[in-house]
Amino acid sequence: MKGEKTMNSKHGVLDIPRESNRRERRIRMIIYSIVGVAAIAGVTVFLSRLKPAAPVVDKTAVWIDTVKKGPLVIGVRALGTVAPQTKGAKAPSNSTTVRLRIPRAQAKDVRIGEAATIDTHNGIVPGHVVGVVPIVSGGVMTVDVKLDGPAPEETKPGQEVDGTVEIEKLDNVISVGRPVFGQPNTTISLYKVDPDGRGANLVQVHLGRASVNAIEVLSGLQPGDKVILSDMSAWDGFNRVRLE
Repeated sequence: MKGEKTMNSKHGVLDIPRESNRRERRIRMIIYSIVGVAAIAGVTVFLSRLKPAAPVVDKTAVWIDTVKKGPLVIGVRALGTVAPQTKGAKAPSNSTTVRLRIPRAQAKDVRIGEAATIDTHNGIVPGHVVGVVPIVSGGVMTVDVKLDGPAPEETKPGQEVDGTVEIEKLDNVISVGRPVFGQPNTTISLYKVDPDGRGANLVQVHLGRASVNAIEVLSGLQPGDKVILSDMSAWDGFNRVRLE
């Protein structure tokens, strides 16, 4: 009996620590697992919040313009040719007529008497609209512009020219140069330059009526702001760029 009791005592001494050690190991493993999962989750959240470094843009390679407030002339630009003179007539040098081909959607706003400018590629001459042909051919209408001054000596009938007709003049509006992808009555993203000129942030700009080289700003920019008007599609996905 004494020997059996000793064995039981020995078994008791040996068994209890084994069960306790296994329990402690399981608890430690559970704790390590929880801590590991929490650490991985924390790192994942941290990495997800990291913003990619702003790319560097050469400021001398982009077109930066300043937003201004004042008059804005709305013009329609089109290609055309110098019309032939009437046979047998000795017309004065300032009676040259140019025929512009203007898309119907724009030509509908053109009226007789409106001012125009004609670039003959040898000089720019002022003029005014003297006729609008309502017949549409290929979606294009013909607008006749008479030059108000003498055409350059090199100007000949049939010569190709560029023309701009002024269809409206707006007063006291906010405007900026036309961005590469700036269409009238649209909302686009533009990079607004920081006051110190070292960077630019992406902003939403609502555009209004447009002229040849300028466009109305309805919201998103204020007079004095500087924006990048060049094609910035190479930096899509970046809300900020650095300028150097």
